[in-house]
Amino acid sequence: MNSPIFIGGLERSGKTYMRLMLSAHPQLFFSCRTNLWTSYHNRYGDLNKKDNLQLCLADFAKSKHIRSLTLDYSRLKWDLETGPVSYGRLFALIHEHHAESIGKSRWGDQTEFIESCADKIFFAYPNAKIIHMLRDPRDRYESMLHKPHRRGRLGVATARWHTSTVLAQKNQDKYSERYKVIRYESMVTNPETTLKETCEFLGENFFPEMLQMQNETRFAGQVSDKADELNRPLTTQYIGCYHNGLSTRDVAYIQKQTGKLMLTFGYPLDPIHFSWKERLRFHLFDGTINSFHKLGWQITKARAIGG
Repeated sequence: MNSPIFIGGLERSGKTYMRLMLSAHPQLFFSCRTNLWTSYHNRYGDLNKKDNLQLCLADFAKSKHIRSLTLDYSRLKWDLETGPVSYGRLFALIHEHHAESIGKSRWGDQTEFIESCADKIFFAYPNAKIIHMLRDPRDRYESMLHKPHRRGRLGVATARWHTSTVLAQKNQDKYSERYKVIRYESMVTNPETTLKETCEFLGENFFPEMLQMQNETRFAGQVSDKADELNRPLTTQYIGCYHNGLSTRDVAYIQKQTGKLMLTFGYPLDPIHFSWKERLRFHLFDGTINSFHKLGWQITKARAIGG
C-alpha cells in the first residue's frame, strides 16, 4: 500500500492552498471533505458482515464528495474480499481506485479536524503522513467573521483552535517522523521553502510549477464556495488582519484562552489595555457568553463522539 497523505487542521487555515499545490505534483491526487475517518469509521460495526458493508456503501452513495471518487462497487467488493476487511482498507481502496483511474500513484485527503483521528490512521496505515495546517487564532477568527452564519461564536472558534492545536502538539511529539505542523504564515511568506520542506517530508520531488498550482488535479467534489479562494494567489496581506477586524476584548479573550499554545507555535501576544468599563464588561459579559458557546460546542462534540 502506498503511503497516504492527510491534510488536517481547521477551516481558514490554508488547507486548500496546500492541497492544490500538492495536487500539482505529477504523482499525487487529493480528495477533500470525504470525512471518511471523521464520520464513517467504525460507524457500521463489523464490515465482515455483508449487511453492515452494504449499509456503509449505501451511505457513501449519498455523499457527493465520496461519489466524486467514481466508486466501482463491484470492483471495490471484490478487492476488499481478497484481503482483511477493515474500515482502513476500504477507505484506502476507494482512494487507490480513483487515483489509478486518473494516472496518479499516490493519494491524499483533505479533511478538517483529521488530527483527531491520528492514532487510528497511523494504526491502519503505518506509512501515512499527516500535514496539520495551523494559523494565528486571531486572524483565523477575523476571517470567519465574513461568513454571516458564523458571527458571534468567538467562544466556539477559540475552543476549536485550542483543541486542534493541543492535538497538533501531541501528535507531533508522538509521531515525529510522520506528522508535520505547517503554519499558514510560513506558507504564504515563504512558499517555496515551505513546499520544498513539505515534499521532503513526504518523500517526493519538488516541482516549481507546484507553486503556481499549475495542472493540478482538481477534485470534482470541491464545493462552489471555495471558488474565489482557489483562484486567489498566495498573499501575506491577511497576516495580522485581526488588528483591523477584532475588538480589543476579542483579542484579549483569544489570548487568555490560548496564550501558552500561541507562544509555543510562534504567535506573540499583544499587550492589552482596557479602560475600567471595558475590563468590567470583559469579565462580566464576554467571559459568560463565550463560555456558554464553548460549552455548547463541547457538549455537541462529546455527543458526536459518543454516538
